[in-house]
Amino acid sequence: MKKYILSLIVIILLIINRNNYTNEGLFIFHFSVAFLISFSVIPFIVNLAYKFKILDIPSKRKIHSAPTPKLGGIAVFFGFIISFFLSPISSPEIVNIAIASSVILAIGVLDDIYPLSAAMRLMVQIICVSFLIFSGTYLTIFPINSFIGNFFNAVFTFLWIIGITNAFNFLDGMNGEASGLGIIIGGTLSLYAYMNNNCLLGLVIISTVGATFGFFPYNFQSKADIFLGDGGSNFLGFFLSTMAISIEWGNQPYLVNILLPIMVFFICIYDTTMTTLTRIYHGEVKNLTEWIKYTAKDHIHHRFSILFNSNKLLAVMAIYFLAAHSAMFVILYSYYRSSSYFAVKLVRLAVIQTLVVYSFITWVFFKIKKDPQKNLLEKNIYNKKICKQKWKKKEKKVEENIYQEKQD
Repeated sequence: MKKYILSLIVIILLIINRNNYTNEGLFIFHFSVAFLISFSVIPFIVNLAYKFKILDIPSKRKIHSAPTPKLGGIAVFFGFIISFFLSPISSPEIVNIAIASSVILAIGVLDDIYPLSAAMRLMVQIICVSFLIFSGTYLTIFPINSFIGNFFNAVFTFLWIIGITNAFNFLDGMNGEASGLGIIIGGTLSLYAYMNNNCLLGLVIISTVGATFGFFPYNFQSKADIFLGDGGSNFLGFFLSTMAISIEWGNQPYLVNILLPIMVFFICIYDTTMTTLTRIYHGEVKNLTEWIKYTAKDHIHHRFSILFNSNKLLAVMAIYFLAAHSAMFVILYSYYRSSSYFAVKLVRLAVIQTLVVYSFITWVFFKIKKDPQKNLLEKNIYNKKICKQKWKKKEKKVEENIYQEKQD
């Protein structure tokens, strides 16, 4: 109880002095408030989830072994929304993004409590993206002064937001995975916005990062105290993907405005693309609803787990490394963007290096059988057989030695 009182006192002191902060101070303020609120709320949500039995029950397709609360997204949202209301944001675009993201969280939490159909979840996502498009938040890959251009901008906006939203949900497969990616990707977006003089946008994003950081210690451990749940993972994916649209990436649209956000979210895009193509090839999914609904152990974290002999910590750390690797180039571009020649060369180098790294990883992954558990089981059986054979040979040799001694 003392730590909650202390957290409340710190939050009050931070709020009282918020008018005296510089830009850097405001970033620390919003991060700290979101972190403290999220961190303090988690224990109450855990107790609430156990009381009402809102738990993620272990099953054949899941890797955890004990029933675990799955309402962590509520704590992340509380931390974010309170910090958001304390920010000097008056932009209708950002407010609309916060509203749509809140709806996504609500439908996700509802799905955690009363499982909804994949078609229902997809319909809500489409409605929220449509709301954002009509309110002025959309990709501008094509010219906006023609019907064809606007049509394809809308199509790619749907693909981008819905794709990243569900990718985050798919990547919430190991403790600390989705929340860690949210911290890395959100931190990259916030830092990029700050370095390019868009402090208000950076403040909103850093609030989400702080709230996710408050949840992280409860989740990133061998036996998690709580999971993000569909509400939390969908909220992070939806919010961060839409904020990426709002960021002004540069003055070279066909190179920078497209490639940089792709680099930031490349781990999500890669995993979704790889699993989608393999599932279509094997005839496991035939439409968009089946794509959202289908679950299997063929994601990047499952494959890394095989490579590291079922070590989940190493698997998650490898995913962090890949995400940070891509994010590093984006931050370097922001630092050197004043030099157009060097910045363009850096982006091209980043794309080439990323493609090489992920191509190598794909080659390694496809050496692994599709079902990780079956693969591990076969490996264990093989090891046991080898040990048994060695032991029999040893016994036979001992018997031969004894027989030889008797003969002598």
